[in-house]
Amino acid sequence: MERKATRGIVLALLISTLTLAFNSQVRLVEASTLTPHAPIFIDGNSGFVPANGVTGGSGTASDPYIIEGWDINAATANGIEIRNTRAYFTIRDVTVHDGTPNNYWGIRLQNVTHGIVTNVTSTNNVGLVSLSEVSNTKVQNNTATNVGYIDVASDSHNNVIAFNNLQMIGFDGDYNDIIGNTVINWGNAVGGGGKFNNIIGNKISSSAWYGLIVWGGGSNNTIFGNDVWGGAEAIALDEAYGNNITGNRVHNSNAGITMVYGMPASGNYIVGNIIEDNYYGILIMWEGWGTGPSFGNFIYNNYLRNSINAYDDGNNIWNTSKTISTNILGGPYMGGNYYSDYTGVDSDGDGIGDTPYYISGGGSVDHLPLVPYVPPPTPPVVTIYVSPQTTTAPVGTTFTVDINVANAENLWGWQFFLNWSLSILEVKSITEGSFLKQGGSTFFIAKKFNDQGRLYVADTLMGTPYVYAHPVSGSGTLASITFLVENAGSTVLDLYDTMLITLGAPPDYTLINVPHTVEDGYFGYAIALSASVDIHPNTLNLKSKGRWVTAYIELPESYDINDINVTSIKLNSTLSIDSSAPVAVGDYDNDTIPDLMVKFNRAELVLWIYDVQKIKYGNVTLTITGRLNDGTPFEGNDTMTVMLRGDVNNDKTIDIFDLILIARALGTKPSSPKGTGWDQWNPNADVNQDNRVDAYDLAVTGSNYGATIP
Repeated sequence: MERKATRGIVLALLISTLTLAFNSQVRLVEASTLTPHAPIFIDGNSGFVPANGVTGGSGTASDPYIIEGWDINAATANGIEIRNTRAYFTIRDVTVHDGTPNNYWGIRLQNVTHGIVTNVTSTNNVGLVSLSEVSNTKVQNNTATNVGYIDVASDSHNNVIAFNNLQMIGFDGDYNDIIGNTVINWGNAVGGGGKFNNIIGNKISSSAWYGLIVWGGGSNNTIFGNDVWGGAEAIALDEAYGNNITGNRVHNSNAGITMVYGMPASGNYIVGNIIEDNYYGILIMWEGWGTGPSFGNFIYNNYLRNSINAYDDGNNIWNTSKTISTNILGGPYMGGNYYSDYTGVDSDGDGIGDTPYYISGGGSVDHLPLVPYVPPPTPPVVTIYVSPQTTTAPVGTTFTVDINVANAENLWGWQFFLNWSLSILEVKSITEGSFLKQGGSTFFIAKKFNDQGRLYVADTLMGTPYVYAHPVSGSGTLASITFLVENAGSTVLDLYDTMLITLGAPPDYTLINVPHTVEDGYFGYAIALSASVDIHPNTLNLKSKGRWVTAYIELPESYDINDINVTSIKLNSTLSIDSSAPVAVGDYDNDTIPDLMVKFNRAELVLWIYDVQKIKYGNVTLTITGRLNDGTPFEGNDTMTVMLRGDVNNDKTIDIFDLILIARALGTKPSSPKGTGWDQWNPNADVNQDNRVDAYDLAVTGSNYGATIP
């Protein structure tokens, strides 16, 4: 794969959690603990004998042949060469060295399947491992120096190259997984012309040439979550088509991502990358030979902070359509890219610049450049409420509650009704609060109906608006009510038919009953009853299409389940039951104790957990509260497990296997063939449930990488 760069550019990427995890898996074999052995040559199944270094096994999947514990000098032949077999075998805990002078490899595999090469140390060989006509073989957790090279030939497919520490990887074969390797070289590091490969989570650096290059017709490769830096060109595309380059960090190179040769690159997606601290960020430049400049590449949602952020003398697309979706800066819309040298403004605050960003080099334009997004302030909620919300007092004493307003604007008048249990409380006095009186003279009226347990109170400013009376804004007390406790018990202090009337500006002085929320109060001496609560499902999975979350409530035996005031039931003091859902009394757990079934809107619960509580995964305690018809409170808890976004295989861990499943399904829709193989629709891979698997699903999964539900 050696190929000299003709133009300088940059390198780098991200996912530090990936690379830390991968690097920790490589261990070195000490040559002093190994037994010297001559080079090993096996041709066919019959060659797996002790004389050829086989130390155990029978060649089956459950009992592979083992070659281990050897220190091999490759000066006279390839250190280990295996050909023409379908037997299962493992090469492990071996050192191979000194094959370079006579052009020998550390390990060479040809026309084999089902091999594993692990924990091999290769030094001063032509390369670590050569794969020719090889499939379903794993090369993982190996270390190589001078020259550390893994070559996957064009006739080798469905192999895994993972967690190795070396200098070069060539990928001319198809459908291979190149994952979590550390590849650091003075020349080219990773490159090839293969198709449908996954190149994920690697650390790649070149001090002089390419970090990662796709050339010679290489197509439909997924290049995701890599950290690429140094050298002339970090990621290069030369006669490359339909590759998906997303979620990478590309930095500290002459050029970050390039298409600069005579054979064009087209149909590639460069999306969601961090490209920073390079001289060129993205460089697309035809060198004047071959068939022409690169064209038809899709470049959007990248972060570009470089000396020259973008150059394009071809015909490429630098923005997608404006779409509601979180962009790389955290803004609400997908559009173009972020450019550190963009000087336009964002007058409407949508995170998209008002003027285009013109790409140097030709006629390419980013019509929707991204800018830092500042969310608009959330308007305060106007509320009328009882304070304190809960009061206790012994029989024969009095207590006072205030009826307060919060976040009012231009308040001119108000009213409320209040209900309570007549057998428990009696109103002794009602006084006007100070809030409205700040605007001038007021007319205050209070009517109490102690024989009904009901109260009506209203207030308004008087006088010529904005002359003798001025509407009041802010928060404060509307009225104060003093109660006498006549009997033990509990009751709701129920606010209803409330009005908050604002006054508009002259000359119209429009009166409007503004929307607002209402919060009742509660009086009682009783401690909340301990209810038994069982919530179904006990796992919250975003991929589920369920409409409701169901709660079953049981009261202590001396209480009647039919006495529950259903409208008082709340989940975590926030969510009310779904009034459109059925409510039923039964005995779902068959314990002879009646239970009440209520349902909550699943979408509202998801919003509360993910957006309000900021809980992405793990166990969350859900508390059901409510009151009986006499005001007696009850409370019970249950635990729900929140599944991980991106846990494609549902093993409660976000790891490389989830990324591979998404990579295999990239570009598919529900109409595609179904399955978990390449180009098959896997609904679990559609993380954001938009009926297609794309780079956004990869990005969400990458952002949760390493997360585990206990």
